[in-house]
Amino acid sequence: MQSNASDALALEGTVLRDFDRIYRENVLYVLSLVRRFGATRAQAEDLTHDVFEALFLKLASLPRSTRESLPEMRAYLFRVAWQRLANHRRLHSVRNERPSAEPPEPTIGPRAHDYVLAREMVRLLESLQPHEVAIFVGFEVFGATIPELAREHGLDEGDARDVLHHVRTVLRRSITPPPDEGESR
Repeated sequence: MQSNASDALALEGTVLRDFDRIYRENVLYVLSLVRRFGATRAQAEDLTHDVFEALFLKLASLPRSTRESLPEMRAYLFRVAWQRLANHRRLHSVRNERPSAEPPEPTIGPRAHDYVLAREMVRLLESLQPHEVAIFVGFEVFGATIPELAREHGLDEGDARDVLHHVRTVLRRSITPPPDEGESR
């Protein structure tokens, strides 16, 4: 394997530039692909590394048309990712290891209820005053403190807390609760 790596490094700069471009264009594709195949986050990162390592070692032998075509390259990366994941699972089952402590993810991607919540949240934010939205988002999303938000909006700390409490109360009343876990999705 060392000879392949040294051969790849000794190649002309175009192959290395191709690898850099292919990596940047496809790293998120491969990562999400492996996640859709059912790998955990940690496994997906390891497998993505393995896929691009295999690509690096084989890139010089791939036809130039494949290296330049995004669909052909993605088809190649799909096959390599599938093979690496199958090999990983085969080795995992042979070693008789316990599954990782990471809890299984019930689904990949947002559930329908998540879209409903997002729409309700947008409606709620549109119904609030601009300073209420700024204080709520600043505190809940960006992690700003009450004293910082009070100074920024020219309020005393008690008034800033009251605004935050008001928005949270409105939020609790306006958001539809999620369906029970026992219900089908």
